Amino acid sequence: MRSLVVVGNVKYDTLAAIERMPRRHEKLRSGEIVASLGGSGANTAAWLHYWGCEVVLGGAVGGDRDGRQCIEDLQAQDIDCSLMAVVDGASTGRGVCLSTPREKRIITTSGPSIELALDGLRGAKLDWSNRVLHVSCKESPELIATCRQASAGGALVSAELGGRSLPAVREVASLAFMNHDELQRVFGVRPEELTTEHVAQFLPQPDARLVVTMGRGGAMCVSAREISHAPSVHVPLVERTGAGDAFNAGFLSAWVRGLSDHECLTQGNKSSSLVLGLLGAQPGVEMMARAESERAQAGAERAHAEAAA
Repeated sequence: MRSLVVVGNVKYDTLAAIERMPRRHEKLRSGEIVASLGGSGANTAAWLHYWGCEVVLGGAVGGDRDGRQCIEDLQAQDIDCSLMAVVDGASTGRGVCLSTPREKRIITTSGPSIELALDGLRGAKLDWSNRVLHVSCKESPELIATCRQASAGGALVSAELGGRSLPAVREVASLAFMNHDELQRVFGVRPEELTTEHVAQFLPQPDARLVVTMGRGGAMCVSAREISHAPSVHVPLVERTGAGDAFNAGFLSAWVRGLSDHECLTQGNKSSSLVLGLLGAQPGVEMMARAESERAQAGAERAHAEAAA
């Protein structure tokens, strides 16, 4: 099974779940306000680790209190932070999220440049031959060089496109993620219009896959051979921040194990449903420990069954 290197934002977030958005000059009371680790890179890495993958995180934080807290929270979840850039004198990125059952609004600060982590990643001279590089950041010369280096070294490249086209990254990507609104905005195609021919246009790598999430409509995976669908998992909604990151991690965790497209989609939807039931975008230490205990028990049961056979 390939290990993963994740490159993306690492921030410290403040989240509030409310029934509706405030009107002008109005104060609303939230049942709970949570400050926690966030950012697409940190979220994806945490959920990959939750699903039992070996993962290294590349991102950038400041040398301030928030940055130290981000690193501590990541290490508490046993995330490998050896590729993280800690920038003395810089402020860590922050996010403030107001979330209702119907919508969310997020305000962020940028934090240190992700290009610092990309420079460090290329300089690390990793053996890419049995890895997946997953990126979730804007296209830049540093990102393009990193993706090309990884691909040339034998890595598979995966990209969270979001609302970005990322043409140079797509040239080497075997896997790309976006939601249905982003698909129409970037490529001018609705999910129901997607065909197997579109994949060759958007992702020229052999056997590439485009994965599109559609909220309550589930998710779809399109390759040159087939189109697969999987329904969403409906759960009581607490807060939706990080659901896309959790989906990506669930899909990737099944993909690196060689499972079918439908199984990957199912795992992604299950992963996304877990974060929808949380206030915060990450599984946290207790959920991590419970998942590891369940994997250990399942492994022991498999070993016992094999010994008895």
